[in-house]
Amino acid sequence: MDRPDSEIRKKAENFTFYVIEYASMIDRSFTEIIISEFVRDRTKYINFLEYYEKQHFGPRKELVKIILQSKYELILQQHPNIFDEIGEIQKWRNRLAHYTKHYEANPDSSYTFVLHHPIIKKQIRLSNKKMEKILCDAEKCYKKFFELRKKVLKISQNS
Repeated sequence: MDRPDSEIRKKAENFTFYVIEYASMIDRSFTEIIISEFVRDRTKYINFLEYYEKQHFGPRKELVKIILQSKYELILQQHPNIFDEIGEIQKWRNRLAHYTKHYEANPDSSYTFVLHHPIIKKQIRLSNKKMEKILCDAEKCYKKFFELRKKVLKISQNS
């Protein structure tokens, strides 16, 4: 028999998985854009990747933002808030990585997924509805960025 909180556990696991997955897929898109701009000789990819793997998500995001602002401004104008949206995914990914997680019973017998930062004593309570909204926004952001990436890579390959 399932425990009463098994539904929230499954939803929280699903939430965690997809936030991390969307962040990873966006990060791979960052890699493709950066490589298309800086590594013209495919035999040199491995050298670049050895360096690049040591970089964090934030600096990669900023480098891609600079590339897009300087070379692909018209494409970027089609999605003026894309880096703010990516920042939201990044924020949730970081919270899921660095906060402790537990479940809290509500008076109505439902449960809430709680992220807790033990040092700063900050708690974030996530209802099913809130997790669904965050995931929906993350999916929309990923799809927009994936389309942006395709346009950039097409232009980059033709230049």
